[in-house]
Amino acid sequence: MPSSLDKSSSSFRYQFPHPTWRTLRNFVLLSLTLVTIIFLNNKHKEIIIRSPIYQESYNNNLNNIIVIVDGEQQARSLQPIYCQLSKQSGNKLVHIVVTGKDRGLCGSQLKNLNSELSECSVFVHDLNIRDSSPDDDTVLSSVFKETIHIINKIKPVVLIYAKDLNNKAIRGVDAAALTTSQINENFTKIAIPIEYVSNTKFIADLPLEALKNWNTPKFHLQVVTQNRAASLKRLVDSLNSSIYLGDNVPLTINIDEDGDEKTVKYVPNLYWPFGKKDIRHRLVQGGLIAAVVESYYPTNDNDYGFILEDDIELSPFFYIWAKYNILKYRYGPDRILSNRMFGVSLYNSKHIELTLPKHTKFNAALTLGPTKFNRQSPYLCQIPSSWGSVVFPEIWREFHYYLTARLKDIEGPNLQEINVPDSRSNRWHNSWKRFFIELIYLRGYVMLYPNYKNFVSLSTNHHEEGVHVHLKNGTPKKGFLLPLMNKDIISEGLPGGVLPDYRNLPIMDLFGRVVSLKKIVDRGHDLHNKISLCPPNDIATLTYNPKDLLCIDKTKKISDSENVSEIVSENVNKNNNENNNRNDKENNNDDENKPLDKSKSKKSKKHKNSKNSKKIKNKLQISKTNNEAIASFHRRIKSIKRLKQMMPPVNPNLKLD
Repeated sequence: MPSSLDKSSSSFRYQFPHPTWRTLRNFVLLSLTLVTIIFLNNKHKEIIIRSPIYQESYNNNLNNIIVIVDGEQQARSLQPIYCQLSKQSGNKLVHIVVTGKDRGLCGSQLKNLNSELSECSVFVHDLNIRDSSPDDDTVLSSVFKETIHIINKIKPVVLIYAKDLNNKAIRGVDAAALTTSQINENFTKIAIPIEYVSNTKFIADLPLEALKNWNTPKFHLQVVTQNRAASLKRLVDSLNSSIYLGDNVPLTINIDEDGDEKTVKYVPNLYWPFGKKDIRHRLVQGGLIAAVVESYYPTNDNDYGFILEDDIELSPFFYIWAKYNILKYRYGPDRILSNRMFGVSLYNSKHIELTLPKHTKFNAALTLGPTKFNRQSPYLCQIPSSWGSVVFPEIWREFHYYLTARLKDIEGPNLQEINVPDSRSNRWHNSWKRFFIELIYLRGYVMLYPNYKNFVSLSTNHHEEGVHVHLKNGTPKKGFLLPLMNKDIISEGLPGGVLPDYRNLPIMDLFGRVVSLKKIVDRGHDLHNKISLCPPNDIATLTYNPKDLLCIDKTKKISDSENVSEIVSENVNKNNNENNNRNDKENNNDDENKPLDKSKSKKSKKHKNSKNSKKIKNKLQISKTNNEAIASFHRRIKSIKRLKQMMPPVNPNLKLD
């Protein structure tokens, strides 16, 4: 047996007496090496739940979503969102980043937490932040550095987290997200205020394209008021009690010239912490048409306006409802189909106001019952809601041009007469809705309406005395009051818990009848062909320019005006001739029958003077009529020129078939 000490060597070397000991030595050395590596890289360890495709998570061709949580409470709040996002089909992966055990939750704990739910397949990353220092800046700095590191590694298109400025770790996440968004335009941060995380379950239903545009739409609240200070305060109180998900939401109060003292004094002092507050007080009384339509004009195609009259009241969840719909239908794949949608109603309608001879009761659930659609499905309808709605920029801008042209025509030449078939709105001479309904009918536009059970609504109307409302004994009607949504059932109250795809939404016409999109577009084209010389656009082509609706045969109209002038002139000449003949005949009779006495002579002279004065009056009246006809003709010519100058420029790429 060889000696354990080799004395023939120049140095002593210890040798294991048996191969088993050499194996043990190698195992110990390997273990020490692994421990050293783990220790050196302990700041960022990863628990891989879907290991077969782990390497794909760093493939730039994939869209990655990161959700950062700090502690178990945040994890449980955000878990329904990120687990549902992981189930969506599409070219994306979901990563969950935890701040570490010292912050209340490590990666392995989150893995166990996710295992409680079925099909929550996500990647988990642990920042392992050390929180032994009492200095908040140390934690903030560590979280900031590690978040920047993981963002640069995973390259997410969306980062979601619960914003809490009292949380030192989340302040680090917020700083990292802000820094990244400033240098990477393809990066979107969704910072949900911690107190409203439970109100954002709808995020899980949004496609990736919509999530990327979370911060793109901008919303403005436009309140229209005049002399109902108590009503205005009720509306503002409901606005202040609503949830805006951390968004900046400006408020504008539009007061007509005849605003009362109470209203004018209340507005400057009202509290608004959610964005800029503006006050507009008209110098000249504009009436309801001007007050509503001029209250909002979009700055771009991502600028949305809530039109709110002061006799309505809002649910705390009205903003969530509007943003959910707009993100899904305007910024997701459905945006190609929703180009005729002009807004989202907050009011869950229970009346159809356009039927003749008066409005009728309506229940969308009963109407949808016999159809293929779910009874509680939201639906598209051609009726514009004036009791709380958000309108879309392209179509509201088109309406401005259309309304300007229509009002000028009505006040001047009356070249065009537009009546929507069988609609009560044709009688509403002083209503902005009359003209909006004309445009909606001609184009086949639609508005999306809520349809929650028992008429639960995002807005209600108190139907108080106003321009178009006249009450008996001053008592408001309660038929238009609806129960406001006081508990968040935005998602829960929808069929399947989500908004239907746009193609699966039912469509109703102005009278609450279920129809197809082609049907309402064809109806609009039929009226279009009757009132305009320009042909309608193709069903898939929209320019949001009303010029094609206002094409008039100017030659025919001028010819008609000239004919009228000629007819008037002929009638004038004919009347002059007849009067002259009549007067000559009367004079001849007077000569033949001269009075025999003075009294008869005086009567005759008086009678003659009277007839002469009548003759002069007739000539003056005829002259006046003639002048008016000529003046009217010239006014029509000028109006045609103004109408041409007033219209917006035509899209050069537009082809009219």
